Amino acid sequence: MSLTEQVPSPAVKALGETKPLLGVSLIILAVFFFGCLELSAKLASGYMPPVQAVWARYMVHLVIMIVFLGPVLGRKLVRTERLPLQITRSVLLALTTMCQFTGLKYLQMAELTVINFAAPFIVAALAGVMLGEKPGVHRWASIIVGFIGVLVVIRPGIAQVHWAYFVVLSGTVGIALYLLTTRMVSQVDSAITSLFFTALIGAIVMSIALPFVWQTPTEPEGWLLMLAVGVFGAIGHFIFILGTKFAQGSLLAPFMYVQIVWSVLFGFIVFGDLPDIYTWTGAAVVIASGIYLAWREYLAARGRRAAARAV
Repeated sequence: MSLTEQVPSPAVKALGETKPLLGVSLIILAVFFFGCLELSAKLASGYMPPVQAVWARYMVHLVIMIVFLGPVLGRKLVRTERLPLQITRSVLLALTTMCQFTGLKYLQMAELTVINFAAPFIVAALAGVMLGEKPGVHRWASIIVGFIGVLVVIRPGIAQVHWAYFVVLSGTVGIALYLLTTRMVSQVDSAITSLFFTALIGAIVMSIALPFVWQTPTEPEGWLLMLAVGVFGAIGHFIFILGTKFAQGSLLAPFMYVQIVWSVLFGFIVFGDLPDIYTWTGAAVVIASGIYLAWREYLAARGRRAAARAV
């Protein structure tokens, strides 16, 4: 999940500038729930195939939105001016989640989190092609250094590289494409509508494959984990959207990296995993590059606003 996914309206941005502390607090809480989602998915891998866990993640999320938001918003939940793009971005995220849940079975939570932190760099690199944004020297420098940090985590040539790294990395590319298409659709559709389509299309796509892999949980833990991945995902995304309404993305972006804290903590408490020196080093490089990239994005946005006022 990235702050580039949701773009509040100008009115909301104006409101958000007065409550930055609330926005930051909500983002930190949101990434806590994302950490809980990651933990639940890793635990679920011991009870069911990834497709089943991904199906539960989106189906439970869909039911929650229908029950709690359906009576309030009605048809507004599905009102979109870019249906093909909504379907495309939602399919991308469903397949990406499949990659992430598959990788979690074999990798430490911290490793997966750090690799996913590469998504903003891919977004910045592809924005020129898809959105007409030309990265400058500083942005390209942060992109290159960020990818070096990811390579430090994967460490090709130093140790035998597990295939799960490449599955997760493929998922990270999917996240970037999802974020870019979401940025495109956010110009005309609300964040809640996009979130609903994410759950709806994800549930439909996974339901197609589900009959071929379904394994009925024989223990209560399996059913609870199927519920947990959906609940944590829904709550995390909803709080995330609230956070973006109260502060600018350039301020909030660095606090997304707090997720590494939850990943390390949960991984150690539940699985006894401690990241090695390569993961710590790579995480430091990726986070530093990501914060610098966010800073450059802020400066660029400020320059564009100043130029617009001068006209």
